[in-house]
Amino acid sequence: MYTATGAISTLPGPTPTPTQTGNGNSAATPTVEFGNGWANPDDTTLMAVPVSGCTYPNPWNAVSAAIPACGVLAKREPAPTAAPAPAL
Repeated sequence: MYTATGAISTLPGPTPTPTQTGNGNSAATPTVEFGNGWANPDDTTLMAVPVSGCTYPNPWNAVSAAIPACGVLAKREPAPTAAPAPAL
């Protein structure tokens, strides 16, 4: 069980290193905007992260691991119902 409460991870762009031209003169440093690694700025859905207090098997060695039941069997309260409209 996971919960969508984690921060969105972004990837930094590369950092270019200026080089010299063949005659020893410093080359002009071009500027490039690489962005922040997130293609859709309107996508603000939070990341799914492990639930605090739950135990999870090792994802790289979980062949015989038991599936954790954290939160699966938790009792859920019934959804609230609207009060009836007053009589006129």
